[in-house]
Amino acid sequence: MKEEPHVDDTHVCTIPSAARNRRRARIGLAVIWFVPSDGSLANMMFIRLGLTIVMFAIMAVAAGCNIIVPNAKSIGLSFKKSIYPLVVALVMGVFVLLGTAMKNEGMVSDWPLQLALVIMLCLLVGTFEEGLFRGIVFSGLLARFGETRRGLIGAVIVSSLIFGFVHVTPSIMNGQVVTGLDMAQAALKTLQAGILGAFLAALFLKTRNIWGIALVHGLNDLFVMLGDALFSGTTSTTYVNNDAMMASASVVMYGVFFLLYIPIIVSTVRMLKQVEVPCKGPFADRWS
Repeated sequence: MKEEPHVDDTHVCTIPSAARNRRRARIGLAVIWFVPSDGSLANMMFIRLGLTIVMFAIMAVAAGCNIIVPNAKSIGLSFKKSIYPLVVALVMGVFVLLGTAMKNEGMVSDWPLQLALVIMLCLLVGTFEEGLFRGIVFSGLLARFGETRRGLIGAVIVSSLIFGFVHVTPSIMNGQVVTGLDMAQAALKTLQAGILGAFLAALFLKTRNIWGIALVHGLNDLFVMLGDALFSGTTSTTYVNNDAMMASASVVMYGVFFLLYIPIIVSTVRMLKQVEVPCKGPFADRWS
């Protein structure tokens, strides 16, 4: 199979020293993504807008401008590599949409506004979360451990599990994780989101740009969140259901997802095998 050319467009930007970058990476690692919200799209959008600006400022200061300047080749390659994960998300989104439609009498009266808001929200969520988990957490781990293949893989796994665990943190903080079924749902959601996070980390290494994976992430979320936005005007999502029947159904659903995610895991492994080590990431003096 012919290997695709590596995307390495350069932009004029001053890149700080590696030592200063490591200190700034530690600061970035302390940033918490979860900010309380009433669940409305407008409220969440403005919160995510502020957090996204903060993320991009941290990346620009710590890593230079290369990874945050939009790059058409990187974006195109990201979508090309993400066709299958996006198809899986679309299928899931159709089921969510149908389920939400059956529980509600019809779409909310201001559905055009809600549609516009959820599109903007998903774009902001994608850019913020990729900026935090791939641009800062993953890059910070690479700066420390990217000298070896084992360190590279460890950085991918740790940052991805953090990304997955954050999704169930609200349920844990709200006291929803009590029974064995609750714990199973939390663990499975962490693993499911972690697999997607590892794929995005590998794609980040291949494209060396944040925008491609941010847009893929945003579109993935849009497919899943669209139903709730149009039929209830909110995107509040819980990944731990305390109803025994619903919880059992969730566990079965995650099992199906893991089967569907096998090609994603294979693609992730292949991309990581192509990465040359040492790979210190964007927080080094230059991305080697």
